[in-house]
Amino acid sequence: MELDLEKITGKMDELKDVQAQLEFELKQTKKQIEKYELQLQAVLTANSVDTMQYGNYLFGWKETMRNSFNQKLFQEDYPDLFDNYKTQKTIKSFEFKIAG
Repeated sequence: MELDLEKITGKMDELKDVQAQLEFELKQTKKQIEKYELQLQAVLTANSVDTMQYGNYLFGWKETMRNSFNQKLFQEDYPDLFDNYKTQKTIKSFEFKIAG
């Protein structure tokens, strides 16, 4: 089976350009969302409430609990045990770059 490297690399280049444009647009959209979220947070603060309903929209602060393992503290208290359970992995990933 013969592959057309010119076609494949050209298409990869084109798709990478599209990807970069979409990532830029996504970043700009996230910045706009963050701006409006800050404004909604200001409304909550001004009204001294945690949640608010406006029409069909409900927005506000939501509390969640999360448990996590404090690796740094464990290493300080039990350095020998920590070393016994450390692992190292090698990860192989594909990348495509324009070398010019």
